[in-house]
Amino acid sequence: MLSLSPTRYVGRISYSLYLWHWPLLVFAGLLWGALSPWAGFLVVLASVLPAIACYELVERRFRSSRLWSARPRQSYLLGGGCTAVAAFAGIGVLALTPTTHTAALEHVTGHPKLHQGHGIQHTAHAVRPNPADAGDDRGKMYADGCLVPKPKDRSPKCVYGDTSSSTTVVLFGDSHAMQWFPALDRVAKQRGWRLVGLTKSGCPASDVTVYLPHLHGPYDVCDTWRARALDRIKEISPAIVVIGGFATYQTDDDGQPQSADASHQRLVRGYVDTLEELKGTGARVVLMRDTPHPGDVRQCVANHLQHLTSCAATNDKAFGYVPILPKVARQFSGATLLDSSSELCRDDTCPAVIGNALVYRNGDHLTATFARTMAPWLNDHLPRLASAPST
Repeated sequence: MLSLSPTRYVGRISYSLYLWHWPLLVFAGLLWGALSPWAGFLVVLASVLPAIACYELVERRFRSSRLWSARPRQSYLLGGGCTAVAAFAGIGVLALTPTTHTAALEHVTGHPKLHQGHGIQHTAHAVRPNPADAGDDRGKMYADGCLVPKPKDRSPKCVYGDTSSSTTVVLFGDSHAMQWFPALDRVAKQRGWRLVGLTKSGCPASDVTVYLPHLHGPYDVCDTWRARALDRIKEISPAIVVIGGFATYQTDDDGQPQSADASHQRLVRGYVDTLEELKGTGARVVLMRDTPHPGDVRQCVANHLQHLTSCAATNDKAFGYVPILPKVARQFSGATLLDSSSELCRDDTCPAVIGNALVYRNGDHLTATFARTMAPWLNDHLPRLASAPST
């Protein structure tokens, strides 16, 4: 196989392919998010064309050039000059790239800052988490593997709070549920609750089959996980089930994606069906309205620490989605709806930084750092249980 002409040609262009495939993967990831193995393969395949062009028009011409072969001194000067230009360009980019300092924990107030007469934060010397690292600021529950990845259908134990307590609270849903864990964990410890986290990537608590575009079909493993999670909730018999979820899922109809309107209606019905199933547990159900979707603000914050208002989103942009869980709360009278909108936005503006805390780790998830500062608000609004110790 290695002696075949196509294989040998791949060997000849391998250096150009090496140079091209990685930047294309990086930029594709920035544009479209985490790439599936097949998407990554297609991006690498696309890098073959510029690799061939560079090999034929640059590498091969210079290596086999009689003109430059006859002038070795000039060849070395050209090569050294090109290397120096590239090196200085790289140094220049680093020098011109704004440095964002990470705020110390004691300088981060987060949520209360917006509601203590301070108004929207206009400038910051440093923020936490650093915008460069914000994508990984997801909290302990994620680090423990308790946001079940897409191929898996079982949750680990994922027990937090006061693990010896007889009062159990369950956090149930997708990554938009898990984003509330840092705050809920604090409340659980304060109130003496045992907290169980049951969350799965891209998998809502709604009894509905989600359509996955990169699979071009139904997210069946989500349905399996949800059924098992509901069985575990019934075994636990929790006092409270806290449900959160992404608002803009596309539902599946026999292997085809449904329209936005049909998906919204199906999600609402599916949530109602799930809540009906939870009725038998005797648990009180708390629905967390989805948080703002301001778009990715990390680069803007890194570049505009002295003009943070330019990174804020308007309410129209941040809430440009159909609010699913408020509709569910209107149809299911036994559920309590918690709406954090007025806590995250003010005067028709949803800031990217509050109290030196970067609010969003991507386009629609709270950072764990900021979510932790929401614990007092969450504690004030969660139901009080007669058996809970006084706080």
